[in-house]
Amino acid sequence: LSAQSGIFVTTTDYQSGSAAFLAPGATEAEANLLNVHSDAVARYYNGRIYVINRLGQDNVLVLDPGNLRTPLLQFSTGNGTNPQDIAIVAPDKAYISRYDSAELLIVDPQTGTERGTVDLSAFADADGLPEMSAMAQIGTRVFVACQRLDRDGGFAPAGDSYLAVIDTGTDALVDMDPAVAGAQGIRLAAANPYSVVAVGRRIIVSE
Repeated sequence: LSAQSGIFVTTTDYQSGSAAFLAPGATEAEANLLNVHSDAVARYYNGRIYVINRLGQDNVLVLDPGNLRTPLLQFSTGNGTNPQDIAIVAPDKAYISRYDSAELLIVDPQTGTERGTVDLSAFADADGLPEMSAMAQIGTRVFVACQRLDRDGGFAPAGDSYLAVIDTGTDALVDMDPAVAGAQGIRLAAANPYSVVAVGRRIIVSE
């Protein structure tokens, strides 16, 4: 939420999680509004808050800012998929990055119904997973960070990391280098991208 309408915060002690809300002009937050996963992040879109419960929970909570104690909806992203982020591109369409899957999930965020997947296995390293994480949207494209970490080597970077680019109209990969065979992503200057933020027509990536 924006500062004008309030600030919603997920909290954790690394064993349990909760949520708090700071209303505009308030000096003290409402704490312990509801239990969330110890590994959770929140996103806001069109009057709704989406809490992504990550490793071991594999689900998304949908909240109404007017009643943060009672979720409107909870839906699964698939057992063992470890969802990381949600990019909502229309009221009835969202992408969910899944760390322990090679397929980007497409859902209707109003119902949680699966609408399809996008295969990102082309960005995987030898362990078969691209380790997709944060996302950002600019116009009709969604940019998905693919960390490409070696799970057998202590999650060290396995070479280059990329932004996979999705066309939200076709759900297809956008080839960012037509001179090379296959659908190429954007090769990043450093490894292990953690956050991806759209600022105007630019993308800021922490690595």
